Amino acid sequence: MTNQHGDPLDEVRHFMKSRVILSAAQLDLFTLLDRNPSSAQTLAQTTKADLGL
Repeated sequence: MTNQHGDPLDEVRHFMKSRVILSAAQLDLFTLLDRNPSSAQTLAQTTKADLGL
């Protein structure tokens, strides 16, 4: 099903991308990465986060 704005799932995908960026900003991940570029695994260990893999 589509509407005049296109595929509704595209809207959801755009929201999800925005939410990931907002969450990373709220967790201050960009500052951490700016100071010390690292892998997702290292960043997760540093912040005691779960990679969810």
